[in-house]
Amino acid sequence: MVVEGYLDVVSLARHGICNAVATLGTATTADQLRRVFRVVPDLVFCFDGDRAGRAAAWRALQASLPEVRDGRQVGFLFLPDGEDPDSLVRKEGAEAFNRRLAAALPLSDYLLEELQRQAGSDSLDARARLAELARPLLKQVPAGVFHELLTDRLASAVGLTSARLAAVIDDARGEPTPVVPRRRAQRTSPRARPSLVRQAISLLIHFPAIGAGIQIPAGLAQVRQKGAALLLELLDITAARPELGPGALVERFRDRPEYPHLMELLSQTQLVSESSATRELSDSLHRILALEREERLADLVAKAEAGALSAEERAEFRRLQREVAAGTR
Repeated sequence: MVVEGYLDVVSLARHGICNAVATLGTATTADQLRRVFRVVPDLVFCFDGDRAGRAAAWRALQASLPEVRDGRQVGFLFLPDGEDPDSLVRKEGAEAFNRRLAAALPLSDYLLEELQRQAGSDSLDARARLAELARPLLKQVPAGVFHELLTDRLASAVGLTSARLAAVIDDARGEPTPVVPRRRAQRTSPRARPSLVRQAISLLIHFPAIGAGIQIPAGLAQVRQKGAALLLELLDITAARPELGPGALVERFRDRPEYPHLMELLSQTQLVSESSATRELSDSLHRILALEREERLADLVAKAEAGALSAEERAEFRRLQREVAAGTR
């Protein structure tokens, strides 16, 4: 939890809430966020509910967008007018405060709520303004499942399809150098580099039979990246039912939240040929594990800097250093 003042941190700690840090009254920076994300995957900004607190929250949201990638979550907790964490935890106690924390507004909800407020009414002009306001913000979000879901959410609010909103955003990327051939190339290329997990899922959706012959690398079940659980499930299904076609495979998820996103993947052109799909999938799985090692190593580096490594973690740290340095899989 990120609060504004050190007194808030002290008061929360006295009540047993020890997961707070303070910006000491300054705007949240990208460097601060990177340091926090080395330690934890989720954070909540806690601000006063007055105008100044809302302004600070909006600045924090803008700073967060480039750092919000798959596996990371950001939320916003707005306190009642006239209250700060110090006064509220003393008044309500730790249990009530933690309930408020658990109900923090997700970044996507706060982003849409604030953009709709800035755009005004739900008229056609207001929705066009909402799209214009959203465009520079969405461009800052790294490629991945969260980027795709956020695009879907904003497109629904604007009244466009996800593909059309993405095309509008892609067009804006070419504004500084409006050379016609380059703009055409951007329109026909993917709007953002997809995550490794998404690439692997796309390969399985288009070529289900390759799941039967793939050797799943050890450690894949421990991957924490967004979408990894779905990838493992698809690997299990395709290994057991290699005769399933793409449509039948996706149909198994019809009543689940993943269904529209799998349908979107299925509708996209797969540039990999069937003959090379197995090799591509195997490579993607190994790269997913390599990325997981790097992220785990970053976590251990942060703990080492704080002098908090256990003997077991020190051994893991040395092993990961050797593996990353050698580029092993």
